[in-house]
Amino acid sequence: MGIQYTVQPGDCLSSLASRFGLSSWKTIHDHAENADLRSSRHNPNVLAPGETVFIPAGSKTKQESAAVDKRHRFQIERLPTFISLRLRNIISGDLPPADYTFTVGGASSSGPVTAETVVTLKIDPQETTGRLTVTPHDPADGFAEIDMTLNLGQLDPPDTTTGVQARLNNLGFDCGAVDGELDAGVRHAIRAFQSLHGMTIDGQITPALQEALRAHHGC
Repeated sequence: MGIQYTVQPGDCLSSLASRFGLSSWKTIHDHAENADLRSSRHNPNVLAPGETVFIPAGSKTKQESAAVDKRHRFQIERLPTFISLRLRNIISGDLPPADYTFTVGGASSSGPVTAETVVTLKIDPQETTGRLTVTPHDPADGFAEIDMTLNLGQLDPPDTTTGVQARLNNLGFDCGAVDGELDAGVRHAIRAFQSLHGMTIDGQITPALQEALRAHHGC
C-alpha cells in the first residue's frame, strides 16, 4: 500500500521520507512504482514541483517486550541526511583569504576558505533554509562579505527553465529571479556561462547546456 504524492516546492526524497515516517529516502527511490523517476533524475533529491512520486507505506510494525510499570525509550533508526556545499571562484578557482560559517538549524560548520572548500553538514531533513557567510580577512582584496540564505530543497531539475536559472545563479552567473522566464537577463547569463566553458555561445537552453550546468553545479 502507499499513495501517489504530488511534489510541492521544497520537497526532496529525504524530507518526504522523514515526513511519512520512512527510515530512508531509498525506500521511496528504489520502489518499483518510481522506476520512471529513477531513470529521469540524476540526483534523487532534486524533484520538480508537480511531478508524481509514489510514497510506500511504512515498514511493518516491530514488536518489543517491555515491563508495563516502567518508563521506556524507543528509538527509530533512520539514515542521516547530509548537505554538501562547495565554495570556489568561478573564474580562477581561488578565493582571497577568508573564513566561512555555514548553519542549518542546529548544525553549524566554520573555518578558513581554501582553494576548494567543501562543507558537509548532517542536518534534519525537514530543515528548509540555511545561512552562509564568507568574511574576507582583508577587505582591501576587493572581495565583499557574503551573507546569504540558502533555500534547501528548492532546486528544480536541470531540464527545467527554473532549474537552469537556479544553477546559473548558484554558479555566479546572475540571471535574476528564478521565475521560469527566458528573458534577456537569463540569455546573457547563459552566454557568459557558455563563453567561460568553451561552448557554442547562443544564449539558448539546450540539452548540452543543461548537462554542463548539472556537471559544474554537482547536481
